Amino acid sequence: MFKQRVQGFAIGAAAVAAIMVAVPLLNPRSIDPDMDAFAESVGITILWSDVTPCTPTTPNAVGCFTPATPDAIYVSKSLDNESRRFIVMHEIGHALANRLGSNEPRQVREGRADSFARSLGAQRPATFLYTR
Repeated sequence: MFKQRVQGFAIGAAAVAAIMVAVPLLNPRSIDPDMDAFAESVGITILWSDVTPCTPTTPNAVGCFTPATPDAIYVSKSLDNESRRFIVMHEIGHALANRLGSNEPRQVREGRADSFARSLGAQRPATFLYTR
């Protein structure tokens, strides 16, 4: 069991390193300048990409925040406007909670990120499902 966890961590760390090396290639042009401006106002950069640091462990993720890159969120380029707004706000919620040192269980973190997005007027799309 320990060996599997170490291997899983090593694979995840290698994926994050590969993404970080490729970061300049991820954001060739803005998909949503308004969302970029909002994120930048709180010190966060949106990297628009369908490949994220979460892809190795959560292949269907359309948004991602990882503490390995605390000032960035990753959002799929192929979302409709409603979904994009919600995902951006949701992931910013994760980033800000991380800055406050939150270490709650995943289900609680997801609920709080949803609440943050809703508090800013973003509505969770009916078709949106979390990948767990």
